[in-house]
Amino acid sequence: MNVKTKFLLSLIGVGLLTSGIIDYLTNFEENGCEMTWMYQWPEYLDVNLGKEIKAEFPKYELYIYGEGNYARQISKLKLEGIPVLFIPGNAGSYKQVRSLASVALRKAEHTSFHFNYFTVNLQEELGGLYGGVLQEQTEFVHACIKKILGFYKSARFPPTSVILVGHSMGGIIARALFILPDFDPHLVNTIITQATPHQAPAVSIDSDLVHFYKNVNSFWYLHGNQSLSHVTIVSTGGGYRDVLVRNGLTSLHRILPDDRVVSTSSTAVPHAWVSTDHLCAVWCRQMVLATKRAMFDIIDPKSKQVTDDISRRMSVFRHHFLSHTGSKTFIEHFSREITLDSKIPWEEQTGTIFTFKTNTMPRSKYFAIPILSEGVDSVMILSNVTNDNWVCVCTKKEHEDRCSTCINLSHRSQVLPPQYSSKKVIRMYLNEMENASHIVIIVPASKQMVEITVEQYSMITRHLLYTLPNIADTIVSYPVSVFDMAAMLRIQNNSVYYSLHLGGLVGPMRSYIAELTPRNCRKVHTNDFDGNILTLNVPWANESTYKFGKFREKITLSIKLQSAKPAEYDTHAVHLEMYLHPSCYYQLKLKASMSEVMGQLVRFYGVLFPVFLVGVLFLALHGCFLAFATGKPVDSPAQVIWQYGRPYFVLPFVFILRFIQSFPSTSNVLSSLPRDDKEFLEDQDLWFSALPFILFVLAFCVTYCHCLLVDFKTYIFSRVLAALFSWLPEWMISPGKYLIIACGLLAVTSSLTLCGATGILISFVLIMIKLLRLYRVSSVTRLREDRAKLAYFFLILMLCMWLMALNIPSLLMWVKSLKYNLRLYPDPSRTAGVILPIMTILILVDDSIYNLNEILCQASGWLILIVTVISQIYSMVSLYRLPYMIIAVIFITIIPKAWKIITDLMNPEKRKDE
Repeated sequence: MNVKTKFLLSLIGVGLLTSGIIDYLTNFEENGCEMTWMYQWPEYLDVNLGKEIKAEFPKYELYIYGEGNYARQISKLKLEGIPVLFIPGNAGSYKQVRSLASVALRKAEHTSFHFNYFTVNLQEELGGLYGGVLQEQTEFVHACIKKILGFYKSARFPPTSVILVGHSMGGIIARALFILPDFDPHLVNTIITQATPHQAPAVSIDSDLVHFYKNVNSFWYLHGNQSLSHVTIVSTGGGYRDVLVRNGLTSLHRILPDDRVVSTSSTAVPHAWVSTDHLCAVWCRQMVLATKRAMFDIIDPKSKQVTDDISRRMSVFRHHFLSHTGSKTFIEHFSREITLDSKIPWEEQTGTIFTFKTNTMPRSKYFAIPILSEGVDSVMILSNVTNDNWVCVCTKKEHEDRCSTCINLSHRSQVLPPQYSSKKVIRMYLNEMENASHIVIIVPASKQMVEITVEQYSMITRHLLYTLPNIADTIVSYPVSVFDMAAMLRIQNNSVYYSLHLGGLVGPMRSYIAELTPRNCRKVHTNDFDGNILTLNVPWANESTYKFGKFREKITLSIKLQSAKPAEYDTHAVHLEMYLHPSCYYQLKLKASMSEVMGQLVRFYGVLFPVFLVGVLFLALHGCFLAFATGKPVDSPAQVIWQYGRPYFVLPFVFILRFIQSFPSTSNVLSSLPRDDKEFLEDQDLWFSALPFILFVLAFCVTYCHCLLVDFKTYIFSRVLAALFSWLPEWMISPGKYLIIACGLLAVTSSLTLCGATGILISFVLIMIKLLRLYRVSSVTRLREDRAKLAYFFLILMLCMWLMALNIPSLLMWVKSLKYNLRLYPDPSRTAGVILPIMTILILVDDSIYNLNEILCQASGWLILIVTVISQIYSMVSLYRLPYMIIAVIFITIIPKAWKIITDLMNPEKRKDE
């Protein structure tokens, strides 16, 4: 196979992955969030924490938010409100509190209580990538909470707890407070988190970060029904726009009992229905309003503080974040019975469908729709009437022309988009209506447009089941399945509601596009709120997505999951709901989308790619050393990748080891070993057998193309440098042994005294200089030895590049903390930063290849393969282990070199002869 064919085949894999990355980064709705506005200039007033706290936490600060007159009132910190503490997340600013705090100030103008918003300045530290700061941040927040409560000693209604609002990693800090040995858990009973990865770190790149998560989640799992039974939590994810923290990670499923947790997506939050990116979560007006309304509703009107009634708090949170009834204010208990006013006109409407629309309603009216007894079993009631008690059912007696009372159904309402339309819907079975004879719609007098639609239908004809084609079926039916799938469903006019249950949509690697096309619509008077709604409901997670299209407008909706189906869930399927305009015919298509499938692969498994990309390089080194042992020539780096970096060289061994570990007797023996990363994916219901093969094949294609690109760029760069500096003497172009040793020792010293990443960087530069010289030499001599050296040093450089990339968080944290301390502590990169320079010295001092010990070369090759297998098992998710795997492989490669150096030192005569 020639180079062009290899490149084209690899380019196909790179193209597929690129399409997935583009889909992941761009294929989502436009930002539908509205801005929050202030009427006065924001002020962040510095809170004096005292000498003791300042001495213990010199980096951090506490502020209280204010505007205008309110800022002057609170400047002396004699407070009367309800304390709220905002905790920013990874690289987050304390100023992100502004949106919530400003809206709270405006809303408090109409209530008898108000909120005091505090915010901590954590210096925008990278807590999501570097876990070394999390414990200190948690302890500082604890000190702030105690300080904040001290400002209310003279208040009329002194608080006993603080509401915590955490963005991103701030939500983890809020939960981590409870694992502190001296923390009083009753200081916090309400936590609201925004885009917080509760399940696990977005990227497990740091061991301290992973261990911190493990301690926090284990504590909450064990004590959720004990010392934490008074705590309620709201967690909202951002949907597909949040490319940093996917929605599945924001869930608290399996961490805390569901009766004290609301986990949802911003796409499903009533009156929001928008996807938010990671930063937008703190300022998106729709989400800010939902959060503030909930916070105001959990306040006890007597104590003027957060209610101690857990069930009320949860009812409020479910109302505002899950199932809003459309009521103007939160109603905990709707009245069961409604008394109907005999003076209000009673108008009966017959038929399976009733629609009513008017620009104004001059007087109140009752619309009574008789419940049909034959051919129907379900009803859908859709309206935009604004009164809280708006629909009921009654049984009209034979000798009466109307009902005097009715049973209230308004508590079963659910609001629908678009925003500001006041639409709400009720869907239920007729047998749930207590043998009633009529549905009654209560319409008050109004100067605004009023719309009502009531449809009675048979569930058999409207609740349909469709099994989605799997990947194999999609491939077999290509291109019809992707480009022009036949219409699955044709919907006649006078149909308002359909539900399509999608069997087989359980994992993230299934993605389709739903297209709803209106046809032959009758001419009717419409407004901006008339149209169609597509809703994808996921029954095991509160992450529905909505799409509204205006009248006669085509709608497309992505049919894919934000979180996988839990293994224990085995009831309802994902279903696509359609709210339609009765004056149109409709055609529904479902088409497979390969780009969205690849986008899902990147979204859920993108963080796993490094171990497979590094694994391909490991296999290439494995092949090189087997060639060195037998004296076979080694070709270009890309050719080495193509020849040795294939998945079937390593994955069978991985499968065999996992099969052996699956036996109970074996697992007991191996219980002291780390947990297989496959089990972590299984816990999140994300594992499937073909996953390693898919990722390895894509990694192989990417690495091959990457090597070709880097090879070409390095060659050009070396030629340019050679032309520019050809006038320099040889000893200046090629650093001698003593200079290499000096630079290596400098790298070790900087790793020990500053940051380990600096030592890695120096080593990387030394190997890069060596490689540039080898490109110049090999292009002139074309000797087998020089080509082998070039391939070897190229692969080592690529591994050092990955080592540097995996330790960038440590380097960034060191730079950010330089004004407080020259030495980074703790430093996860220190081990690699000390060992790598020492190995670099050994690699560069003696760069011979083919005159190494044959047995040791062959042993090194097989040891590299063993490390590759181990890395696939233990570093797939746990990326913090991958640098140690890279160091181990580089160390293995210098074993034959070290043996040669030792034997040369012991046999000076032999060295002299050579």
